[in-house]
Order: sequence, then C-alpha cells, then structure tokens
Amino acid sequence: MACDQMIWSLGIVCKRLTLPNLGMLGTCFPLNSPQYFLTAAHCLEGTPDTELALQTLGLLSKRAPVVRVSRHPKADVAVLKIEPSEDHNIEPLHLSSSADNFWGEPVASFGFPADRTYLGLPDNYVELNTPTLRFFRGHIQRNGLHVSLDGYQYQALELSFPAPSGLSGGPVFIDDQDCPIAIVAENHESSTFIRTLSEYREPGQEIRETVHAVVNYALAVHLSSIKDWLLESTSDA
Repeated sequence: MACDQMIWSLGIVCKRLTLPNLGMLGTCFPLNSPQYFLTAAHCLEGTPDTELALQTLGLLSKRAPVVRVSRHPKADVAVLKIEPSEDHNIEPLHLSSSADNFWGEPVASFGFPADRTYLGLPDNYVELNTPTLRFFRGHIQRNGLHVSLDGYQYQALELSFPAPSGLSGGPVFIDDQDCPIAIVAENHESSTFIRTLSEYREPGQEIRETVHAVVNYALAVHLSSIKDWLLESTSDA
C-alpha cells in the first residue's frame, strides 16, 4: 500500500453530537477489518462509550457511531467497533509480521495533530482545535517497558519525533513498509544540558546560568507485545 493510499485508511475519534471537524479526541486506524479501529485508550477518557464516533479521512462529513469499545487491561490501547456500511470504503491495515524492532530503525507515522485557532476578540473568544493531517518521520531511539503517569504499562518504542496533541492513536511504520508496528500513545518531555554561562559582575562575585532545552519525543505501544489481544479484539469469532 503506497503512502498516499495508506493515509485514506486513517480516521478521527470524536464525539457524536458535535459539528464536523470538531470534538476530536484522537487519531485511529482500521486493523484487520473495516469494522475495527485502533486508538490510544487515554483519548477516550472523560467521554462515555455511547457518545463515541469516528470518521475516516475520505468521509469527514459523516460519522460512524461506535457500537463497542474494548480496552487493553494494561496498555494504552483501545479497539473501537463500528457497524459495516457500504458508505465506508475502508482498506484495513495489518500487523507487521516482525516482532523485533531495533534501535536506529527509520520509522514514520501519520495522524491528526490539532491546529489551535481562536475566533473573536481577545477578551471574548472561542478556542477551536481543528484536526490537520500530518506526516512524521524519525527513528527508534530505544525500547523497553514504560509505565505512564496515568497508570498504563506497556512495551514502548521511543521515537525521535514529538507527539503533539491529536497524534495519539496514529500508526507507526518501519519507513519502507506498510504494516504498523506500533501505535502512538503519548508525548514525553525531557531536558538536555546545553552549556553553562558565567557572568562576572564584581570582583570575587560570579553568577552562573545553566542553559537547558526541552526535548520532546513520542512513546508508542509496541503492537507485537499485545498481538494475541489485538487478534481477539478485532474478530467477530
């Protein structure tokens, strides 16, 4: 599946009773079947399952109600089921057959980070978060067990690009393949030392200032670590 074809499989998790392109909760993508979409479980927090819907890139004006939600007991992953429909021409993605992914491997991801805009006057405005499709490319920096502040626990791939709000739930691919190996779960901030500046003001008095920079990188759930659960959750058997 070519890159430009793959993006048409992406979807947006949203609330049912909101205007098109509003009420976005995160990115999602179909896995193994046009009826089952994978997303990050934390994207659903605070929204009742009965209010969830999704819309695919090709049908942004139409929303498919979610009829069932399956959440992984530990990992930040959820499966959303929709009813089959002739209106949804969806090409599902399939898991990578490789269980091992190594440090330094090139990876890419698609998703819908929200563009934040403001309408109105400075003292009387409405904040809008508009989903905008974006492509990210980088490499795997490390992998290993991750426990999030929200209590999720999973085998994670640390990626060299950030995960802005809205990218959670997006698929992660090895750069030259079209089968997802992971799903974006969260953005992690770290601080890196740059240099120390010294400033002399009076004899015998020295002021030192240490300069740091904030580094952002994405954490993604390694899908091979929950493969059995995914196969069970995306099947009607």
